[in-house]
Amino acid sequence: MFSRSIFAPSEVLTNKGRSCLVWCFPPHPRKVLVKFMVRERRKIGGGKEGRREEERKEGRILKKKQKGKGKRKRKRKFSKIKRKIGGEEEGRREEERKEGRKDFEKERERKKKEKEKLTKLKGEKEVQKEGRREGKKEDWRGGGKEGIVQRRGTERIRGLEDKIYDERLQELGIYSLREEKDQGRGSSYSPKHLKARQEAADGRIKAT
Repeated sequence: MFSRSIFAPSEVLTNKGRSCLVWCFPPHPRKVLVKFMVRERRKIGGGKEGRREEERKEGRILKKKQKGKGKRKRKRKFSKIKRKIGGEEEGRREEERKEGRKDFEKERERKKKEKEKLTKLKGEKEVQKEGRREGKKEDWRGGGKEGIVQRRGTERIRGLEDKIYDERLQELGIYSLREEKDQGRGSSYSPKHLKARQEAADGRIKAT
């Protein structure tokens, strides 16, 4: 065993106010080997709810004797050394934070594109619906006898399907039921009466 003069323990305060043993070795008479514990945190699992596990590791550093210095100064210097060693773990945590942020941005961009695609598709569907509504307005079909006649006539006559309902009725020699209803008349007219009304209408058109 070494003698007490060569290998003697002494106490140094840590940044938490606790004391730790310091050993002086023969090759470095003016230096001391300081042992202390450093906390290391590891994240387990993903997301905000991921657990964090703490592990305490032993740190060692060889430094000059702090002889003749006050307690506060020794404490401040020791905490500075401890922060320096703990900085590596902080840097690793910063890298993890950056990677997590990158993944978050990527996911947000993907969701944004998906939302834009759905919005565009929804807009297209609205346009299609509006077009169908307009088509129904133009392609209005009566449910009575005249409507059946004009549908059968439309199937036979080429080019008639492109025209609106009133024009089809005029081409086929049938008046629009809507016009008659607007004037407060009934919907049942004989072919003779319809022919008379058609001639009267033609006469009015020629007169104008």
